[in-house]
Amino acid sequence: MAGGEKAGPSSMSEILLQPLQELQTLAQGLFLSLSSTQARTGVAPPASAFLEADASLAATVKLARQHQIKQRKIERLKNEVLALEGHWREIIQELADGKRELEVILTEGDERLNAIGEARTGLYTIATGVFREKVFIAAILLMLHLLLSVYTIPRASCVRAEHLCFYFSAAQYAGSEPSRTASTPLVLSTVSE
Repeated sequence: MAGGEKAGPSSMSEILLQPLQELQTLAQGLFLSLSSTQARTGVAPPASAFLEADASLAATVKLARQHQIKQRKIERLKNEVLALEGHWREIIQELADGKRELEVILTEGDERLNAIGEARTGLYTIATGVFREKVFIAAILLMLHLLLSVYTIPRASCVRAEHLCFYFSAAQYAGSEPSRTASTPLVLSTVSE
């Protein structure tokens, strides 16, 4: 360190060991001074040194207690964060599953809408075609009937028709062609002789 300053302790273990080492050094000095086996008597450390070591140790123990409380709080918060992370992962997984299900539903819905649109177009075309085919067949049958009636019935009793009207039953043609209703007459021109 610059300026001859002593580096402070870097961990909680070093903070706890420093006052304990000071107290141990003081205690050894006291025991050595009281020991009768030693040839020369050492000077006992002053009582104030023991009081300072005790105060330093008490402050260190108090700091260690605060550190333990904070460490427990950190561990509790860490566990809460891990639990929340697990919960968020579950939620994200459920959202991803829901998104996939919705995409499938939307795709099916689009397919159904397209199929309905195609069916409407196709049914209208088919219905219009069927309607025209039935009218054409009815016209041919009418012409055959008229031809047969002209050649088989005497001319005087033959009903001469410029136009023939056909009313189609609602059960047979309802919805076949949007522009026609069940009571709308269909006029077919016939050739009169």
